[in-house]
Amino acid sequence: MKYVLIALLIAPLTVTASNLEKWTMIDNSIPVLRNSDPNTPVEIMLGNENREVVAIIDKRGPGIPETICYNDGEARGVHPIGFYVINDKKVKMLGYCVSGDGIIIPETKEGKDYIHGLVWSGVPVTIDMLNGTKLSYPASDIEDLKSKIK
Repeated sequence: MKYVLIALLIAPLTVTASNLEKWTMIDNSIPVLRNSDPNTPVEIMLGNENREVVAIIDKRGPGIPETICYNDGEARGVHPIGFYVINDKKVKMLGYCVSGDGIIIPETKEGKDYIHGLVWSGVPVTIDMLNGTKLSYPASDIEDLKSKIK
């Protein structure tokens, strides 16, 4: 009886592949993870052939003051954008534009390694851009993604 009670208490806490967020493949080659708010198109992307680069893609477009590409109404090149808080850790970031989308990456190797480890572990990720935008990405099915990109 004691073990049945423990199993009943633990069962709702178990994360299975069926309740993990799936990664979407853009052009059948670029994995992206969408955040929990469909009205804020800011995604996590795994770039390059080896999926070593983890970037945040800001697709909110012109007219949104917080975006990387259209701050103050003008597109800007690579520039430091300060710190973001990612899963309660401050990470210094860089931003730049590619085809109107903001690309945001950690500035330091330590920051790159940190976000890479988070994303590849499949844990939930929260990002506070410290400009009023807070993002939440659910736990993801990283094993399913690995099987797709081999």
